[in-house]
Amino acid sequence: MNREAAATEQDPPHYRGLGSYSDWPAAVTSARRRAGDPHESTSGALLDVLAFDGIVDALSVTEHGTWNGDGIDGVELSWSVGYGPRTRAWLLKPSGSTEQLPGVVALHCHSHIKYYGKEKIATGPLTPGANEPRIWQEFYGGRPWADALARQGFMVLVHDVFMWGSRRFDSSTFPSELVRRVTGHPDVSRGDGALTADMYDRCAVDHELVLGKYANLLSTSLAGMVASEDRLAAAYLSSRPDVLPGGVGCLGFSGGGARAAYLASQPFIKATGIVSMMSTYDDLLDDLVAPHTQIMFPPGLSRTYDWPQVAASAAPKPLLVQAGEADEMFTAAGVRTSVSIIRATYERARSPSRFSASLHDAGHCFNRDMQDEAFNWMQAQW
Repeated sequence: MNREAAATEQDPPHYRGLGSYSDWPAAVTSARRRAGDPHESTSGALLDVLAFDGIVDALSVTEHGTWNGDGIDGVELSWSVGYGPRTRAWLLKPSGSTEQLPGVVALHCHSHIKYYGKEKIATGPLTPGANEPRIWQEFYGGRPWADALARQGFMVLVHDVFMWGSRRFDSSTFPSELVRRVTGHPDVSRGDGALTADMYDRCAVDHELVLGKYANLLSTSLAGMVASEDRLAAAYLSSRPDVLPGGVGCLGFSGGGARAAYLASQPFIKATGIVSMMSTYDDLLDDLVAPHTQIMFPPGLSRTYDWPQVAASAAPKPLLVQAGEADEMFTAAGVRTSVSIIRATYERARSPSRFSASLHDAGHCFNRDMQDEAFNWMQAQW
């Protein structure tokens, strides 16, 4: 065998449709082999349905720099989750703080924008890109809410996750016919730079369906991939010596609320806030399935859980559910039924006072009134 052939056999596979995620299939196979017997706990049963445990600890955590301004001290971090590009994250705290602080993982939304991740809810060290201020105005009352949470006295971790920001798929992996159909752009052979951020996001909507097929082929789910990376981030934050011991909070709006629901039952989570992401599955059937991400509908989940039961897996730990009565993504009846299901679970767990729910005169958003309520509620858990 010649040297070139031997090198080819030893090189890891490269899949044109996965690009920098070509190591994803091997990582999923390895995790599946480690999983062993089915878990008995609620938390473990949910992981079984999501079909990917992932790794427990962040690998090679690196600090890339610090900044301060507008009442915040920030640290830019990165780590490996064992496959794909490195995760970029920001760690935020009140300026000048030196004591241990309560920790919260701030979970960015879906919003059909994947070019950015953490930038959608935090300012970070650089001037924001074109998309973030629009998102802040549309959903967040004009402010990046992770910054506001840090200024209120929390150590806040904001990280990109599978498919978003630093963890997005290079546009060269998009099927050419998808790009032509969505944007009219003829060529993606030059990689990420071939598409503007807006063009990338328009393609990424359909590309999520392609990635769902890959996940099914690999016997996992997009929800499982995202949830595993969120568990890793939360475990890392809870392990830091500058964070108060006893677990961290998690808080997210819309797609970030779905991520929070999957995190809620994990042992290192102390309190969970789910914003504008609550309904029974039945109440979505009348034309409200299409607007939502596949992350809310991993294969097999509805055989075991209704969506409010996923959130209620947090019991007896503190849980806050916020919703807008005019939210076009859900029905008011679905929200109220969900709240009743969760409340009944907390009553059975003999901890009804640890569940809070509030309905706001609002649409699909996490406005300043909702943010202030959530921040104050989170603060009261320490």
